[in-house]
Amino acid sequence: MFKKIQKYLLINYPLLWNTKIVPAITFTILFHILFFIIGYFNGIIDFTNENYYDYGFTSGVIIFFSILVTILFFVLWFVYYFRNNAYKSFYNLKKTSLYKEWLIILLISFLNVTYSVSYITGKTLRQRSYYSQEETQKRCETISMASVFIAGAYEPNYEQIEANNTGQITYNKKTYPQNSLINKSVESFNFNPAVKSESKVKTWMQENNQAQIKKLMVDYLAIAKEHNLKSNINAEQWFNLTYNFPDFIKYEIIGRTSSKDDPNSYSGNAMVYAANQTVYKYNVPQNALVSAYWKISKSWEDPIIETGLIYTLLYLAITMAMLIFSFKVSSGRNWLIALISTGVLFIITGILSALSGSGITFLVFWLLAIATFMIHFFITLGKNKGKNISGISLNLMLWSLAGFLPIIYGLVMEFYNNPKTINFGNQIKYENTPQHDWLEENLMLFTWVNILIVIILMFFITQFIKKWKGLAES
Repeated sequence: MFKKIQKYLLINYPLLWNTKIVPAITFTILFHILFFIIGYFNGIIDFTNENYYDYGFTSGVIIFFSILVTILFFVLWFVYYFRNNAYKSFYNLKKTSLYKEWLIILLISFLNVTYSVSYITGKTLRQRSYYSQEETQKRCETISMASVFIAGAYEPNYEQIEANNTGQITYNKKTYPQNSLINKSVESFNFNPAVKSESKVKTWMQENNQAQIKKLMVDYLAIAKEHNLKSNINAEQWFNLTYNFPDFIKYEIIGRTSSKDDPNSYSGNAMVYAANQTVYKYNVPQNALVSAYWKISKSWEDPIIETGLIYTLLYLAITMAMLIFSFKVSSGRNWLIALISTGVLFIITGILSALSGSGITFLVFWLLAIATFMIHFFITLGKNKGKNISGISLNLMLWSLAGFLPIIYGLVMEFYNNPKTINFGNQIKYENTPQHDWLEENLMLFTWVNILIVIILMFFITQFIKKWKGLAES
């Protein structure tokens, strides 16, 4: 099939044939579908997993694998793409041919570096599919509030709780012993702030609203039962063992792990075994619920596709497109010398920045360097006396084009970066200049504008490159 399509493109659309766009786009789309499916299945949540310190090892391996696929694809595509070079063969190219070729390279590069986006999208959509955002928030709030009556840390919201010199704490103008459940922290989920849940449940406790507390425990155990998580205590027992109005200091500690044990098999409230772990007489599946619902809540709090990730991958695609395109229009010797020169310049910049102790040195150095590349290229083009080393300047100019305006933007921000210290009550706050704040707030907008400007500028630069081709080598 590809042979017939390529034969047709060779006769009718040689640019599309030369860039191998049909097989390239086909394979990148298939890879995107594959990574989406992998992400969707990896998004399945094991509600029995009690390890809520999940650092996403599987996701890291798959994203690393996507990088290997990206590299392998580029290598195979290069083998076929660089076989023919109409530009270097002095074919009669149309006015916009080079620009269209760069756009095709950019499209293929972007599709090839974004497999991780498809993986993350599939995983997020799978995790969101369990419950709606409203239902997830409701369940997270239940788990969060119930955690007051489960083993956990005593690290409450200190904006509401104050310690005094008598070894007691004050909450809502009422005094409690430090070992009171009122002084206990609650579980926090992504879009369910702990402060809100803590305030709600502890207000019920202060008001002795036993009906709401019992309902909370019933709802919690109903969620656990829905996921086939075991508990050796019912809501009535749980309430009687932990609820001690008004001080809440006499309570059994309820464990956080699923338990099938008979509570009568324990001689006391808890027994300690190896590795300083504690097995409590009564347990509810808090660890498993926190682990599962933290993932679900995170999937709803975060956007399906992170804007920052798209920015990064888009700039990476532009960089790749510039590297490939510059190799296409210049000699391999000039391309390699430009690459080595870039490394040397970065080393020099690093040394100067370290000696000066200022990041501005880096920005100023590269602003002057990029301006030098551009000026040298256009002066050579204007003299019309031969290319000389302008091929190196062309490579360096293309590679740094996307960074020229961001460097200027960064220097302007530094110019207006003049924060002032303001005493606000008992706190010290910092307030910067309005210009700096405006630039900081519109950074994302500038990022998109810069990408648009680069795409527009490449139209004109490709025209100059066509003229540059006609210059003698020396």
